[in-house]
Amino acid sequence: MPAAGSNIELRCRSFIPAHINPENTDQRSLGFCVARLQLDGMAVALQDEAAFGLGWHALEGEPEGLHWRWCQERALLPAGTLLIVIDIGHQGRCYWEKPGSAVSAPVWLM
Repeated sequence: MPAAGSNIELRCRSFIPAHINPENTDQRSLGFCVARLQLDGMAVALQDEAAFGLGWHALEGEPEGLHWRWCQERALLPAGTLLIVIDIGHQGRCYWEKPGSAVSAPVWLM
């Protein structure tokens, strides 16, 4: 990121799980799933509520200790950050694809 940057906004496509899978009742608008976030070489704990403000959903996890956090279509990151590393979690189809379309819909890869 440029050193003179002040505001950092992460932008991505979003989807609503209930619109993709009729068995799912989740009506949240989800961007992508963050499994790990690192800012300027320092790991940011996904459990740190103060680090995830506007544009972020609540922490989710499994009993085994795996945690993740979904962003929304737009999510704020700390101003002045120079290097951002994001590990994407969860895989599977997230966007609707028109039947017979030659263009495939984006998928999440782990």
